[in-house]
Amino acid sequence: MKLDSSLIKSDDNEEQTCCITMTGDFDAEGAQEAREKIESLCVDCHYEQVHINMQQVGFLDSSGIGALVYLFKRLKANNTQLTLLGVRGQPAELMKLLRVNQAITIEWGDEDSQGLDI
Repeated sequence: MKLDSSLIKSDDNEEQTCCITMTGDFDAEGAQEAREKIESLCVDCHYEQVHINMQQVGFLDSSGIGALVYLFKRLKANNTQLTLLGVRGQPAELMKLLRVNQAITIEWGDEDSQGLDI
């Protein structure tokens, strides 16, 4: 699991968004690494929003889901909104099956993911 991050600051209301790009498999090993890095980048800072681009994540398991839910709860406690971007393929199918999209805002990465009605 590789993570890259950047900060976007809006000019109109000083809103800050932390943008994180994930690359690789989000399994047990990747989830632990990602949880540590994401928390150090975002939770201790005062961002209005955190966007995680998951377009290059090809595999997601329960450990990855757990890390995302953990992050969501920590960010929500700090009044920070989490959005997952570009979720597609197997990760999208698993998130739909587990109804993660009912709690976390997800922007699906392909048209096939949007058609999954569960």
